[in-house]
Amino acid sequence: WVLSALSEKIGIPSKVHEVIVRRISRLGHEEIKLLDVAAVSGYHFAHDTLCGVLTLDPAVVLAMLSEIEQRHRLIRSVDSAFEFAHHKIREVIYGDLPEELKRIYHARIADCLEKALAEKISDSYMADMAFHSIEGGLPEKAFEYLIRLGEKAVEMSANTDAVDYLNKALEAT
Repeated sequence: WVLSALSEKIGIPSKVHEVIVRRISRLGHEEIKLLDVAAVSGYHFAHDTLCGVLTLDPAVVLAMLSEIEQRHRLIRSVDSAFEFAHHKIREVIYGDLPEELKRIYHARIADCLEKALAEKISDSYMADMAFHSIEGGLPEKAFEYLIRLGEKAVEMSANTDAVDYLNKALEAT
């Protein structure tokens, strides 16, 4: 067997898309907004990020996420975070969002991550910051984090990774 197209380009079958959209349509407006931000955040997401982006009380967000998990089975809790019950659910939600709204949410997520995690900078944090900064239309911020990742990769003699990060930094400019 030979794959004739990348799986990302194949897309989601229309019947699967319809089923997911129908399940999401049963949610309230605020719950849908919550899942929109969660989809932009990624397959795994934290409630505090959603709180920061939507400026909502953490207790309200956790109650809504619990409701979505128990009644609608669209997400599930994992340790102290959440994830979508299936990758396709996230893909449908993310794919149906307008590009400008995605950009705004990515920028807000980058801002929330930077504020919340400024004390404990890790490689995965910097990678997340770079990604959300690029997608959020914040190339200067993305450049900063990509350069730092490149420098860390050089320190670890991970030259291929260093070149990749530094090339992405150049693209961001």
